[in-house]
Formats: sequence, C-alpha cells, structure tokens
Amino acid sequence: MPYFITSTIFFYSWHCHHHLAAQSISPRHRREPTPPPANHPLISICVPARNEEHNIGACIESLLAQDYPNLEIIVLDDRSTDSTPAILRILAAQNDRLKIIHGSDLPPGWAGKPHALYQAAKSAHGEWLCFVDADTFLEPEAISSCHAKQLKRRLIYSPS
Repeated sequence: MPYFITSTIFFYSWHCHHHLAAQSISPRHRREPTPPPANHPLISICVPARNEEHNIGACIESLLAQDYPNLEIIVLDDRSTDSTPAILRILAAQNDRLKIIHGSDLPPGWAGKPHALYQAAKSAHGEWLCFVDADTFLEPEAISSCHAKQLKRRLIYSPS
C-alpha cells in the first residue's frame, strides 16, 4: 500500500484541521463539499471497535452513506463483550462493502488500538487507508472532500 504513510498523515491532519467530518461543527465553520474525483482509487476505511454498541451503528451507517464511489469498510471487532458483534453482523448482511474481522490476542509489546489498526490495515485492499474511530460519524462528502484536497495539495508519498 504505497500511500499508507501519506494517507495516515493526511487523514489525521484533515480531521484535526479541516473538521469536514465532525457533525458537531457549526454550519458556519464547514467548508464547501468537494465532489468525488473522476479517478476513483479504492479507499479502505479501517475502524477498530471494542464494546462500541452505542456508537457502531451510526458510525458504520455514516461510512456506508459516503458519496465516494469506491470504498471498502473494514471493522476490526477487538473481542467485544457487548452487542457490537451482533450489530456488525446485521449491518454486514445488508452491505457487501462492509467487512468484519475479529481481532487476535494482543502480542507482547503491543498496545490494543495500534494492534487493532495493524490487523485492519493488513486486511485492506485499498490504495489509500483511512482510520476512523468507532465513535466518529462522517458527513456524506467527507471522504470525497478529503481525497480531493489531498490531490489538490499533491500530498503523495511514493517510496523509492
């Protein structure tokens, strides 16, 4: 995945500085949405989830509602003990863009969330990776706007 580092930095930077995805941002602070690009590389959205029964439904529905046409959504259920797995099964049965994977035991020296993200990223097929927390709810144009902004700023990492 050649754009891993850049996409991670870009999506984090975008989230922190542009606030396109936050529903709690007042309308006067929102930027005009950008339409999806003509070239649609696959973007893998990776969501780590552990005991997120109160948030996971709204999070996944907001991801499935994205106007970007070429997405895969990978949710890593990190051994949840609440109804998170059941909610995810229902959502996955309704949409084939949603892939649920189950987290493995934590290896020595790893912290939980980085390990969950690592496992999700290993399952991703996209040219771009986007990491979204399970308690985040994106506006429908968030991924399209983010990708278009990246292309505009030419923030492409190419390992050589």
